[in-house]
Amino acid sequence: MREIKFRGKTYENEWVYGSFIDAGSKKFIWNRYPIEVDPKTVGLFTDFYDAKKKPIYEGDLVISAIFKEGPVYLVAYSKYKGWIRKLYKIKNYEPAFTIADPSENYMVIGNIHDNPELYFNRLYKSKSHQR
Repeated sequence: MREIKFRGKTYENEWVYGSFIDAGSKKFIWNRYPIEVDPKTVGLFTDFYDAKKKPIYEGDLVISAIFKEGPVYLVAYSKYKGWIRKLYKIKNYEPAFTIADPSENYMVIGNIHDNPELYFNRLYKSKSHQR
């Protein structure tokens, strides 16, 4: 059965996980009690895990786990295509994870809220490959 959970960042800059509550102008994540979060940071769990078994959320940034470098993809949801991977300034999106290209082939390296520079730089080089 699919696990439906969300994450969001509080105004104190802490990530919280749980159920989402939309209370009009305020948004909350419920984890034993409601915690107000910045609505721009709320992301749904995709029901996928990366190569390190880390849950993948909407807004995460992923790269190839095989090469550990290369294009940085943003995980997003499309009303018509479901979960997608998208590259910065590229309009044709790809399905996020398929049988031919499963989520285990990817590694979460951050998210668009904490690490926007990774996405906007487009390419990621692992620290072991940098000189």
